[in-house]
Amino acid sequence: MSKTFVDHFEKASNNYIKNFGLNKNSFILDIGSNDGIGLIGFKNKKFINLYGIEPAKKLAKLTKKIGIKTYNTFLNKKLSKKLINKFDLITASNVFAHVSNINQFTKCVKNMLKFDGIFIVEVQYLYRMIKDISFDNIYHEHVNYWSVESLSIFFSRIDLEIFHVEEINTHGGSIRVYVKNPNNIKFKLNESVKIFLKKEKKLKINKYNSFKIFYKKVLRKRLKIIQKLDYIKSKNKIIVGFGAPAKATTLINYYKLNKYISYIIDDNKLKKNMYIPNTNIKIVDKPLKNKIDYIVVFAWNYYDEIKKKNIKLASKFLNIFKP
Repeated sequence: MSKTFVDHFEKASNNYIKNFGLNKNSFILDIGSNDGIGLIGFKNKKFINLYGIEPAKKLAKLTKKIGIKTYNTFLNKKLSKKLINKFDLITASNVFAHVSNINQFTKCVKNMLKFDGIFIVEVQYLYRMIKDISFDNIYHEHVNYWSVESLSIFFSRIDLEIFHVEEINTHGGSIRVYVKNPNNIKFKLNESVKIFLKKEKKLKINKYNSFKIFYKKVLRKRLKIIQKLDYIKSKNKIIVGFGAPAKATTLINYYKLNKYISYIIDDNKLKKNMYIPNTNIKIVDKPLKNKIDYIVVFAWNYYDEIKKKNIKLASKFLNIFKP
């Protein structure tokens, strides 16, 4: 578990408890519960009714071991009927962009929520992607790209309503969206929703021309990093990557970095001895040689944390996001 994410979800659990009057007997579900990181904050506060839905067998076993009841499956109609009107809080962090049948998914969530329950979605923010040129968040797992406007329209079709929005720093720029039953008057519409909609309108993220400009900026960014790596390679320096998230596959393949990167270090044991797709770049859990001149950080949203923890590995660090 990354310390950054542990802290992120710990603070989130504190906010939810404070703002929504949750107590140790509240029923809480995390969809795509992974290794339990989104529920650990509640677990540490002695909450007893914690549930996860996680289709990956190894990860589901991890959450069960720490005492969180976990359904090893994808969210489906059968399970949602079994858990109907059960939860005070349902969270889906970095999941909402991954779901192809998003209508059925959200209807299942609605079934499982109590009338006054809250559904909280954390999802990468299209506005930030365009503004920051973080195109590496575009890859096969992400079948949806969301703005507050598109989310608002979508939820209204399922008879749900966004009542509050926050911007958060996960994955290089995300939003946390709070959703409720429209007839639930316990939580009033927050001014934040209007502010985000106004900001999106100003950037014109629903206009084709905005994406043409975005594309040109992506090309300029690619040129900068290739020029820099060409120069480093011309000096016979050893370049190693750090971090093998899915976004690294987009970056490496689009930038055509195969010839520059000797290998990639990633401390996730499950990725050891795997390869970056469509390349011969191997993923290892520790340096293969003592001498590394440059480390290119592909998990750029953790750049500071990675550099601090691994400062002795290389002479210089390069943030792939800021060439």
